[in-house]
Amino acid sequence: METLIFNIIPQPKQRIRVTRRGAYTPKPTVDFEKAIRKMAQEQWKKEPLEGPLICAIVFSHKKPKTGKLNHPPYDLDNEIKSLWDGMQGVVFKDDKQFVGLQAAKVYGEDKIVVSVGKYEPDTPPI
Repeated sequence: METLIFNIIPQPKQRIRVTRRGAYTPKPTVDFEKAIRKMAQEQWKKEPLEGPLICAIVFSHKKPKTGKLNHPPYDLDNEIKSLWDGMQGVVFKDDKQFVGLQAAKVYGEDKIVVSVGKYEPDTPPI
């Protein structure tokens, strides 16, 4: 497995907005995915991975000064979506390649740590 570190505030994927003029992705999501893509291109100097893949992700958020939760309040699945959409085409060809995933959201320094590797059928996915 290979590890990438993104020093960025994790951003959950926002829903597409629909107006009379059509549908669009909100700017914070577009900006986040572009930033992830750029950082991935700086770290990943080879062709996108092919075949079945496994992935481990830790989303680390700065703890707010107030609040009662002992974990970040964001939807983990939406954070994964925005991250993978930014990495797609750089680290892997398509997110449908993933057959195993382990993910966590924690308090700490704002960053995302991602480990990606090829799935080996004779070993457990994660």
